[in-house]
Amino acid sequence: MSEAELLLGVLKERRSVRRFKPREVPIALLSDLVEAATWAPSASNRQDWHFVMIASAAVIGELAAMVRQRWEELIASASESGLSEEIASYAGNFDWFGKAPALFVVTCRRSDGFLEKMVGADAAGIAGARTSAAMATQNLMLAAHASGLGSCCLTGPLVAGKAIKKRLGIAARQEIVCLVALGYPAEDPRAPERRPVGEVATIIIEERSPETAT
Repeated sequence: MSEAELLLGVLKERRSVRRFKPREVPIALLSDLVEAATWAPSASNRQDWHFVMIASAAVIGELAAMVRQRWEELIASASESGLSEEIASYAGNFDWFGKAPALFVVTCRRSDGFLEKMVGADAAGIAGARTSAAMATQNLMLAAHASGLGSCCLTGPLVAGKAIKKRLGIAARQEIVCLVALGYPAEDPRAPERRPVGEVATIIIEERSPETAT
């Protein structure tokens, strides 16, 4: 089997896992996952990412409680608009990580002030730190799968981002990109259907004149 086939197999086999066995993940293995993450490409090779690695059930549970409380506040404030029930069903997807054996909080460095002054809201996209951190997160999750772990990336908990940053002592200049819950999987989710390439890709090719086409 070629390297390309092996890689494609890992990509297709990885699943988002939300149920884990009550088994600790060795710190050395978690550190190996961070090393794998750091081999991702980054904008201008700045490597502006940082990974808060949490293997404490108490701390993970505390962070989940912060997320739950913030969603409850939002649900209460939405009661007058009639959206509280819809938000409540949506919010339930984002505090389950409290039972995960391990958790990564992935952050990146905010774009420089001069860039924000020059291009405004486009600064973060141009600086590329969030994109770089996202690519590093994918590396981490693929390495986790190859190591026999299951993982799931979450952005819903960012609703309590300020509280999480304060609790974990994350520097003001860093912003949270996502959380990754992981552990030894207690489920084997079925692969969801993927949209075909023709639906998700636009192909632009060089137009040729009739003379050069022959």
